Amino acid sequence: YAVNLRSKINFSEQHRIFEGTPQKDPNDPSKIILIVDPFSENESFYEFAVNSIAHIEEIGTISDNEGKNAIQVKLWIKKGTLAVESKPFIV
Repeated sequence: YAVNLRSKINFSEQHRIFEGTPQKDPNDPSKIILIVDPFSENESFYEFAVNSIAHIEEIGTISDNEGKNAIQVKLWIKKGTLAVESKPFIV
């Protein structure tokens, strides 16, 4: 299905790519959280509505020094949809 979808849609014109480790939103099943660097102490993430995702590509698995693993994906998000970006900063 994804191959047919990609051939019919110009993804670069209608979508934007975000990479990270996906997690279910614990409070809202209609949303997904994408953690940019799952092993960082300063965790930043994006939150998207599930219906704004046009395509998901698994791009690999990363590991930390302690042997913990995290799957990395690319999410193709429809341009113009509302999302949340959270990143830490020092006051």
